[in-house]
Amino acid sequence: MASRVFCFLWYNQIMRKNNRRIIFEIILPCFSVIAGIFIYFALPKILIKTPLAPDEVSPFYPSYEGKIWRKIDGLPASPGNGNSPIYAVVVENHVDSRPLSGLSRASLVFEAPVEGGITRFLAIFSGDAEINEIGPVRSARPYFIDWADEFGGLLAHVGGSDAALEQIKNGSAPVDLNQYYKSEYFWRDEARFAPHNVYTKSELLGSAANNLKISPPTYDGWKFKEDAPLWARPEKTEIEISSPLKAYAVKWIYDRAHNNYVRYVGGKIQKDKNGPAVRAKNVVALKTDIEIIDVVTRRAIQTVGEGEATVFRDGEAIPARWKKADAKARLKFYDADGGEIIFNAGPTWIEIVSN
Repeated sequence: MASRVFCFLWYNQIMRKNNRRIIFEIILPCFSVIAGIFIYFALPKILIKTPLAPDEVSPFYPSYEGKIWRKIDGLPASPGNGNSPIYAVVVENHVDSRPLSGLSRASLVFEAPVEGGITRFLAIFSGDAEINEIGPVRSARPYFIDWADEFGGLLAHVGGSDAALEQIKNGSAPVDLNQYYKSEYFWRDEARFAPHNVYTKSELLGSAANNLKISPPTYDGWKFKEDAPLWARPEKTEIEISSPLKAYAVKWIYDRAHNNYVRYVGGKIQKDKNGPAVRAKNVVALKTDIEIIDVVTRRAIQTVGEGEATVFRDGEAIPARWKKADAKARLKFYDADGGEIIFNAGPTWIEIVSN
């Protein structure tokens, strides 16, 4: 009997040691590997809201979670208004025109050189946005007309270069809203001196669209997505667009918390006249041929064809190519594999730079 008890106790002791050995040398390491795989691959998808699939956000922007998405910037739109009317406005950037008005509310902005190292903007506004002041409005250039022509809406401007006015006269342009001939849709601010004092607003542009009987918009949309999760965003990114004149040098500094880019010009944050800083969800550096064509240094800028670009989104830089088949075709961007770039929903700024 005593020998049986001894054998039983001895067997239990051996099994306890073996169990502990199995637990520490086999089971725990296996469990650690499985847990690591789960944390790396599965946990972020559970904790972080999954971005919209490409076919859910573009090109047709169907209803998603009860919302309609605007084709111009991927932001929520009123029902049936995904293809919102578009108002394109030529806004100047001369130092005497600052602070500017309305750029923080634009859905899409092109910044391109005009004369003497100065840049100018083509600001694209959604027709369902309410903006009380846009400007100062200045003269058009052919390349601004080509980019505005993608949307088939209004082009608001004050005169233009000879080439631009000829292009408008020949009908190779969107609906013309020249302040020289349609001054009722603009006003001059008497507190500022000409030519930096012409303004308009969304209400006047909407009235012009109704009075001129502009056809419903049919422009093509880009692809949009939700923001990258915070853990996937880099700490810091800076984009510099150089200029021969310090007052026009541009820097975009990435704001990781808000996942957007804050615009600096001449070393200072650019703010609208009414206060908000100019921010962009996406910034594109588009390389193209730029040629000086006369003694006042006006430019000819290639807008049709294709070329190199860099898309800045979610704090990262994406090598890309831009393509635009003709003046009325939508400018689009493609990655190295030929897939269309998917932008973050929100405002996009396109910086036109020379090859």
